[in-house]
Amino acid sequence: MQLERIRVEGLFGRFDHDIAFRRPEKITIIHAPNGFGKTVVLTLVNAFFSRQFWSFYKYRFQRLILYFDSNENVEIRNEGPPDLFSEKGKEKREVFITLNSPTGPIEPFRLNVIEGFSQLDRFVPVLEPAGADAWFDQNIGDVITTNEAIERYSAHLPAQFRKAALELPPWLSEIVDSSDCRLIETQRLLRIIGPADAGRMHRRSYANPRPVVEVEARDLATRIGRTLAEYANRAQTLDQSFPRRVIDALGSGDALQPEEVSARLRTVEQKRSALIEAGLLDKTGAPEILSQAELLGQEVRQVIGVYLSDVEQKFSRFDELFERVSLFKEIISEKFQFKSVLVSREKGISVKTDDGADISLTDLSSGEQHELVLLYELLFGVRDNALILIDEPELSLHVGWQIRFLPDLQRIQKLKPLQIVIATHSPQIINDRWDLTIELKH
Repeated sequence: MQLERIRVEGLFGRFDHDIAFRRPEKITIIHAPNGFGKTVVLTLVNAFFSRQFWSFYKYRFQRLILYFDSNENVEIRNEGPPDLFSEKGKEKREVFITLNSPTGPIEPFRLNVIEGFSQLDRFVPVLEPAGADAWFDQNIGDVITTNEAIERYSAHLPAQFRKAALELPPWLSEIVDSSDCRLIETQRLLRIIGPADAGRMHRRSYANPRPVVEVEARDLATRIGRTLAEYANRAQTLDQSFPRRVIDALGSGDALQPEEVSARLRTVEQKRSALIEAGLLDKTGAPEILSQAELLGQEVRQVIGVYLSDVEQKFSRFDELFERVSLFKEIISEKFQFKSVLVSREKGISVKTDDGADISLTDLSSGEQHELVLLYELLFGVRDNALILIDEPELSLHVGWQIRFLPDLQRIQKLKPLQIVIATHSPQIINDRWDLTIELKH
């Protein structure tokens, strides 16, 4: 069940937007001046699939309709005062969600009004009231909205604030969970990392926001370590049974032809070299390529056949990670000048200059960090067939990088099937692909 169209009516009391996803490219570009609601549309869609239903109370709209390829649609109807956090927000407010299917509509589900927004500082001492829908966050030294506060500190809030607390009817839960949706926001270089426990927090118990490039580097190191563990476990299992399988092979009478053995040995060595170059495998002694004369003996070829089968099985544990790491490094190497990105199990991601000097990830330019973060999120942070909502991908990117953005997305889609919706101001992002673009109008 995949989303294929979005319609929002009465946005800000003035806009009606209808966005049909582009096929077969599965890339849709939303283009409009500031203030037309591009970001809000993405936020509302993400709110539905991530159960962040408080967003439906925050933004002023009449109806949001999500159309699916199953010939069903979900209608979110927003009734009540225009701003939950104004004085009018104290009045009764109702949000209804209805499923319309070919067999007829299902009884609307009424969301419960989330009360107590004005008391967030009771549960999160680092927050101080800073006006309507605003809080001063002592951890970051800046003012954030109520919605941002709930998202950042949900683990410390009562159940009614948390996105997973709301009990949904089975039909709605099934639709909400049908799509892995990810919103990549404009503020994507910093991330709040909180403590593991969900108890009452104390002032300054949260660390400062952590650079996402560092978080992702550690994440890749973890992924490599996990894959190496799988490789080692498989190797151990195969090694334990190797003598028995050799004996079985010798007794079978079957053997590979000398040319096939040579070809597979070369392929295995090329795969080993590629894994080492990608940073996924340590340098080890390469097996000697045997001559055709040495491969004439049938028993030799039978033993080598068992060995080759084992190595191919062990290396297959790297296949998925290898493809993603290779494309990640390939795209980055086309963009970064005078420096190269390295991958290793110790650091995950690291950067060196052309003369071999190390560069801290946080010392990269904002454009380079944005490029790393976007690529890593798309290649490693989301599942196949996910719905990806990207807000203003052009931020801090050179014009040349903006022009390359869509072609890079298409390269990623060949590796990972994704449905992508982009909100942008940049004609360079669109470049010559106006066929993928929907312009929001008054």
